[in-house]
Amino acid sequence: MKITLETMVAAGIHLGHSTHHWQPKISTYTYGVRGDTYLIDLVKTSQQLEQAQKFLTKVRRDGKSVLFIGTKRQAVEPIKNRALSTQSFFIRRRWLGGTFTNWSTIKTSLQRLHRFHHKEEERSHTSPMKKESISSLNRLNRSIVGLKGIQTLPGAVIIVGQPTELTAIQECRKLGIPVICRLDTDCNPRLVEIGVPINDDSATSISLFLEALVPRIKKGHHWWMSKKTKEKSKLNYITNENNARIFRN
Repeated sequence: MKITLETMVAAGIHLGHSTHHWQPKISTYTYGVRGDTYLIDLVKTSQQLEQAQKFLTKVRRDGKSVLFIGTKRQAVEPIKNRALSTQSFFIRRRWLGGTFTNWSTIKTSLQRLHRFHHKEEERSHTSPMKKESISSLNRLNRSIVGLKGIQTLPGAVIIVGQPTELTAIQECRKLGIPVICRLDTDCNPRLVEIGVPINDDSATSISLFLEALVPRIKKGHHWWMSKKTKEKSKLNYITNENNARIFRN
């Protein structure tokens, strides 16, 4: 999706925070002040979005997964919907400290969640789940249900709001997981690999940010799946040829 400067201005994503509430390191992405509000340089926004798009395409072309994180109220549904539409993963409630740095524990919890869901599908109405099991299932559903099916740490993380997700960002930095993050004028661009300067106060800005990235994630995934299909077809062809040769001999 190509977002024009006119679209960004109309959405008001160039309006940052007040001059009393900002991060000096973001000055690279601002171009002035209107009243007491810093203005975001939308040319830089466009450039950073393009960089993020290219990077996400490469991540998916390499067969790596993408994780969306957004626990702010405005981000809860948008990040879930975009993650599902791109066959990616998401965390939309509370970030559990150690999700990445204590990955083995999270994988164990995901296995428990899978078992719970499997048992629930098989369970009859005459054999309801125990109260303790329901409580555990609800707790896991709230925290990590968006990670169901993930096998390894993601190849990239998309974060909707930096101030809210600092713990997640620190874990990504510790493990070298690239972060693409929406940045308002109170954010530090040095904490992430690709920062996209966009006002983070409105649902509209969240939608514009995500909609610019989704098609490129899909493009990379489609390329990867095509590659896997071709490799499988080639393997089947070689196997059939070898079997035919053995039969002829």
